[in-house]
Amino acid sequence: MTSNEGIHAAAYISLSKIHILTLQFSQDRGIMTSKLFSSIRHFSFGKKGSRDKVSLDAIDEPGMIVGLLYSAYWCPACIEFTKKVARWYEKIQQKSALGKKTLEIVFISFDRDENEFNKHFDTMPWLAVPYEDKRVCNKLSQTFHVHSIPTLLLFDGKTGTLLTKDGKGIVEEDPDGDEFPTIVLEVEQKP
Repeated sequence: MTSNEGIHAAAYISLSKIHILTLQFSQDRGIMTSKLFSSIRHFSFGKKGSRDKVSLDAIDEPGMIVGLLYSAYWCPACIEFTKKVARWYEKIQQKSALGKKTLEIVFISFDRDENEFNKHFDTMPWLAVPYEDKRVCNKLSQTFHVHSIPTLLLFDGKTGTLLTKDGKGIVEEDPDGDEFPTIVLEVEQKP
């Protein structure tokens, strides 16, 4: 394993369920295997009120970087950061419109109720773990030690390798996405 975080994941699709398995979660006490998404049926697509169902295929492509955005409607810092991420995301999408898509984001909700979730998700042009799968959001938060929000984790979409826990810093440093995906890949290679 090359990354300090030591987290690698792989994805597979069954006919009725989507599963992402953590294949190697390395800590001082060794390697353990645990399910991150166990029985999620779909992601939701958040384009201004749309709740289209999207399979894991949307993020399972070579060259795709997947962000997990941990956020909540009740958190003013989250609202501001989500706006920045939306601008960053849309600029990257515009640049890749003629070519292959290189970024997808999945919203991981810290919202207190479904109404807050819906208000927050309506501002997002990307995917989300559906509100009814709250236990999956909790499991992802625990697995990746997310203790504060907003947080943006960035992964290799094909291998599931955690590239950086500082997606927030990348958005702040490169708000127009001009250096994407190079800026993310350079972070991964730093010692």
